[in-house]
Amino acid sequence: MAVDGFVNALSISVSDYPVVGQEGAMYFLGLGIILLAMKYLEIGPVAAWDWWVVLAPFGLAVAWWAWADSSGYTKRRAMDRENARRQARIDRNKDAIGTNYNKKK
Repeated sequence: MAVDGFVNALSISVSDYPVVGQEGAMYFLGLGIILLAMKYLEIGPVAAWDWWVVLAPFGLAVAWWAWADSSGYTKRRAMDRENARRQARIDRNKDAIGTNYNKKK
């Protein structure tokens, strides 16, 4: 039983390392890919739109990344997630050895 707690305390998953600062840009990229496919395949009203309108979401994604990096947004989000992951690891380790007195029941 103690070995299971130790193994669980050491286990990590891919979700422990999320991509940081790209939430907004991913929406722009998704929209850009959909619009680009609709323009290329001549589907719906997008076929009649100018190319600059169809490609605008890609420019917005670049602008988002530039702002996120220059403002420190990306770094702050990374630090917050690292701190939360570290605290979760500490709590798991305390639970595994039975010394987590701060745990809310």
